[in-house]
Amino acid sequence: AGAAAGRIAASGDGGTRIAAKLIAQPGESIAALSAIASDTRIRLLQADRGFWSDLEGGDVEGALARPTFAELARDGELRGRFADLGLVAESSAVDAQQFHDEMAAVMTELGPRLRRIKADPVFQDLLADEELRARVQAGDTVSLLTDPRIQQLVANASR
Repeated sequence: AGAAAGRIAASGDGGTRIAAKLIAQPGESIAALSAIASDTRIRLLQADRGFWSDLEGGDVEGALARPTFAELARDGELRGRFADLGLVAESSAVDAQQFHDEMAAVMTELGPRLRRIKADPVFQDLLADEELRARVQAGDTVSLLTDPRIQQLVANASR
């Protein structure tokens, strides 16, 4: 299964690459995702309300032009970590413009999903959960990814 998943990952789009990597190397993929999520630049991007506002409003280029995104996009090592995880193609690790273009395509799809998540009653319930907020603040990505409520919210947003 690992070799087949690797071949799929090499030729697929972002979602296919990530799924294939998770199947082929689940432990390594979750650890890599957790490492990316804990990177200071990612945390700064997460806290950048302007980035998320632009993204939710459909201004993808405005979001990607913000300094918080531009800084992480300039870093070849971080682009490589994104590629290793399957978030972008391997060639985006060395080509900053390709990385930008791939992320623009991902962000174009992400904006409407974020709007659907915010409108979902499940999201409102999650906001009221103090234990969940503590896990978010602690950066406990693994437990968040495995929480059935989070999985349901993501499934609802994907429809």
